[in-house]
Amino acid sequence: MLGSGAVAERDVEQSLPMISPIPTGRPSTAMASAETLVEVLSHWARSAPNQEALEFQGRRTTFGQLDELSRGVAAGLADLGLRRGDRVIYYARNSDDFFTLLFGAARLGVVVVPVNWRLSATEAAQIVENAGAKAIFAGAGFAERLAQALGTQATERPIIAVADSAGPGLRAWISSHPTDADQSVLADDVVLQLYTSGTTGRPKGAMLTHRAFLEPQRLRRAAGVAWDIASTDDVTLVSMPLGHIGGSRMGVLSLTAGAKVVVAPEFSVDGLLDLISRCGVSRMFIVPNALRQLLDDPRTAGVDFSRLKVLFYGASPMPAQLLRESMAVIRCGFVQLYGMTESCGGVVALSPEDHLATKGPRLGSTGRALPGVELAIVSPEGHRLGPGEDGEILVRSASIMAGYWNDTAATRAAIDADGFLHTGDIGALDADGYLYIRDRLKDVVISGGENIYSAEVEAALLEHPQVAEAAVIGVPDDRWGEAVKAIVVACPGAEPHVSELMAWARERLGFKSPKSLEFIDELPRNGSGKVLKRTLRERYWKGLDKQVN
Repeated sequence: MLGSGAVAERDVEQSLPMISPIPTGRPSTAMASAETLVEVLSHWARSAPNQEALEFQGRRTTFGQLDELSRGVAAGLADLGLRRGDRVIYYARNSDDFFTLLFGAARLGVVVVPVNWRLSATEAAQIVENAGAKAIFAGAGFAERLAQALGTQATERPIIAVADSAGPGLRAWISSHPTDADQSVLADDVVLQLYTSGTTGRPKGAMLTHRAFLEPQRLRRAAGVAWDIASTDDVTLVSMPLGHIGGSRMGVLSLTAGAKVVVAPEFSVDGLLDLISRCGVSRMFIVPNALRQLLDDPRTAGVDFSRLKVLFYGASPMPAQLLRESMAVIRCGFVQLYGMTESCGGVVALSPEDHLATKGPRLGSTGRALPGVELAIVSPEGHRLGPGEDGEILVRSASIMAGYWNDTAATRAAIDADGFLHTGDIGALDADGYLYIRDRLKDVVISGGENIYSAEVEAALLEHPQVAEAAVIGVPDDRWGEAVKAIVVACPGAEPHVSELMAWARERLGFKSPKSLEFIDELPRNGSGKVLKRTLRERYWKGLDKQVN
């Protein structure tokens, strides 16, 4: 089985091809002057109307057709009474309908709010309410669950079907709205609102503008960062959830470059291998746990990866051994991205060339700031720190969110007066500008690319009558990168069973529940009474192969 043996570093060096400094397809002239996603789509609809833009379960859509369909979406939203600044929900598995909805809503200045389909209907309903959504676009099954969770409020918003398969989905609704309803949109208008959460688990809607998507790509193209710029010959695979910045951003930026986007409903090894082989995929983003599953499948050995030029990875820690194995088997350019929803995705990257340096410390870094991105490391008091000094990572870029929806206090806490985004991550820069991640201030467990907030898990456990205290940490996991572990102090005289508490948490948290649980007499604390989670984590991470963060 692939992934079970060690790969020599010299073999990794010999197996990796260098990435050409010049894209093989036509460069996107639209990127040089366009200020909105609408303008970019219009460019491709005029200059390459018959070129394929999307493929979803065998259904192919050209740029000309995507442009026409997006106009129908704009007209349909206008008929519903929506106008600039209103929000609509997308609650479904991945589909080509998402991109049709996004570009169509953008024509009217309406903001799309994709909801991670893995969330419960109750959590999705909370996002619907927080966003003040005026309409809901939902896949089969999701609409019914969401309507039930919304209760009497479900009738306040129309619920429109989107395609979970290659059926008519959104197109049936579009066909009844032929009127053109475009509005004038601006670069700083919000186009996408993605929900993230702090350690309290309270959802916050990060508002991303047209400029946040387009300006960074313009700067990277001007700087000659060829591996980050798709071209008209590229085929991009999107299998990450579209409610995650790793999925939506990858698709949007590929379309703006005139590349074809192949949409997978969700990640599966079978689906991924089939699409890579059949569609000639040249670019894709994957999280480490999915990469682990891919390498562990014996069928991967027979797959032709020769068309794949760049594999982007991120969203959770990458074990060094997994990276070495992946580079030897897949044999393309690897790029690690560091970023977050609030930065509209990657702002720091470890390039394909950096991955060739298999000896030395750089594979332990997350790379250097991309063009147009400024990094700062600051002390708790806000002072700038020098090379090698650990502090909070701050980021300033045109890609930074416009703020959190209807949450001025949270926005001010996240973005300071100088325009720097406070990431909540601890790291250091070396003398050459390479960023090293040390820890996460927010105690977020990143499992399979999903953020799981320890405070939310702890709160659920503390509801149990026999639990006095609980601390939740992330521990190494071969499949998920990290797994949720709960460390519990029982109430005096109580003797709860591990299985009982695991079932209690699973009922309330679903996929976010602990994968393991143990009891302890007393939680370690500092002088102020705060639980020392670093101490709890040490025995699980100590002595492991160096992690690539």
